[in-house]
Amino acid sequence: MNTSLVFIFLEVLAIATLKDNPINEQIRCKEMMVIGPNGEQLGVKSKQDALTLAGYAGFDLVLMSDSGNMPVCKLWTIISLSM
Repeated sequence: MNTSLVFIFLEVLAIATLKDNPINEQIRCKEMMVIGPNGEQLGVKSKQDALTLAGYAGFDLVLMSDSGNMPVCKLWTIISLSM
């Protein structure tokens, strides 16, 4: 199977599931694990630090999961979510 097709499928699947996720100021968590746009772990950040980091990098902050011990947010572009 073509790996680029698999990647596109997974990206579309991720976008479909993210449409209802809180973005930027909608996120209510005080601390979160932040994941970079390429999947790298950027560490535990306060909400304000994560929003500042996302803004400087030209991304939005999207809550991926709030279950478990630590909420997980990812730097993502809003354009991707509006597809």
